Amino acid sequence: MEHLIVAEHGASEGRAYVRFDAAAPAGAGCNERLGPQPQAPPPTRRYLTLLCASLFSVGAHVCYTMTSSIEKDLLASLGINNEQYGTLNSAVSWASLAGLPFAAGVFVDGIPTRFAAVLFSFTVFFGHLIFALGVMSQSYFMAVIGRIVFGVGESTVLVVQGALVCQWFRSREQLALAIGVTEMTHNVANWLGKVSLHVGLAIGGSWEATLWFGLAVCFLSVLTAVAYFRIEKRADPAEFIARKSTPRCTELGGLQKLHVLFWMFCLLHLLVSNVEHLFDAISAKFIYFKWHMQWSDAVWVSSLNYAMPIVMSPVVGHMLDSVSNRMIIASLACALMAAGHIMLTYLAWTPIAGMLTLAAAQSVLPTIIRSSAALVVPHRVTGIAFGMFGVAENFGKVLGNPLVGYIKDQTGDYFLDGQIFVGMSSLAVLLCVTIGVLDARGENALRRRRPAPPPEAQRDSLQAVSASAGEVESANL
Repeated sequence: MEHLIVAEHGASEGRAYVRFDAAAPAGAGCNERLGPQPQAPPPTRRYLTLLCASLFSVGAHVCYTMTSSIEKDLLASLGINNEQYGTLNSAVSWASLAGLPFAAGVFVDGIPTRFAAVLFSFTVFFGHLIFALGVMSQSYFMAVIGRIVFGVGESTVLVVQGALVCQWFRSREQLALAIGVTEMTHNVANWLGKVSLHVGLAIGGSWEATLWFGLAVCFLSVLTAVAYFRIEKRADPAEFIARKSTPRCTELGGLQKLHVLFWMFCLLHLLVSNVEHLFDAISAKFIYFKWHMQWSDAVWVSSLNYAMPIVMSPVVGHMLDSVSNRMIIASLACALMAAGHIMLTYLAWTPIAGMLTLAAAQSVLPTIIRSSAALVVPHRVTGIAFGMFGVAENFGKVLGNPLVGYIKDQTGDYFLDGQIFVGMSSLAVLLCVTIGVLDARGENALRRRRPAPPPEAQRDSLQAVSASAGEVESANL
């Protein structure tokens, strides 16, 4: 029988519940639930929640990429070399070496997300304040301390955001679209951070004003987190939100298979995110040296890789909710990322071509990776899953940022760094293909998931099964 229907009676309320065991598509077992699904929240509340979730991480993204915009001035003001500048960037990720994003994931899975949203967004604000004061007082040590504290919030606020989106949207067949919206705001914030030097010059007349502009954005992010706190507090979690306390379900292909796919996504995220972030940290200076541009022009060109994702991320998310070949798309996007770095490293073409090629790849990859990983973990541990993503990403940053600066100091250019980026992108292509093959041979969890039948269809199917059973019994008599 195609649809296995089990009728059960609520022990406490005496109501009949229906569970579709075999009717759910492969990989959907983690959303299995006895009893009626939670009532969908009012659209205004749900999308207002998504807006808040998208905005309370903006400060973290702006201030993380801001150092690339003011790199030249930071080196002169603090009297540091390229390797020390790399250490300044890697300090953001030191908290992850202690597994802090993982601990944040456990924290998020155990309590309402509103508490973590306010706590971690305030940590971002406080850390950037220390960094700004350190730079203004020309204290490299204080600036590093500020980046460490900032990294505590930056690495954990994204964990909260990922778990929050899964909590409100996972059961609505709109998960990829919701993640695409958050990625859109990530890219807006990253772009704003890359051009923040121009903002600082416009509002304050000096590059130092860029630091205080970042602090103002962090403060607005804190206010957004407070707004989300009020929204979630007013919601009735038992009625509106797909809670994490669902009964234990059969995990994807068994525990061992789940472990393999999830950790392969972690490795893929490590490669893709670090190619993006390590290059971002030096892209303005790389373009400045190779093409001999004015610094302000190099800053503008280095921000072009965020232009296309601002528009395309939600579109890609909407598409992913209705296609079944997402890993093929991911493979092509990783190949585009490799092509972009080949153009920038080996060719003398205008850097605009390479940056726009990277923009096409970045329009796709973050949304695919984050939404796909959420499909292969039980809903009750999405916080831990995104926490491990944070650990993987920041582990690469800790090692990569000083290494990129060291190679530049030793070789005098970024050619070897560019070759490393090409190699990492190529490895990501192979990993995407491997994940797709393993999933196709297993449970097909990454393919399009059919929506669950409406309550009327469930009731009609149950009646049809009962009638069929009665006919069989009559025939036997």
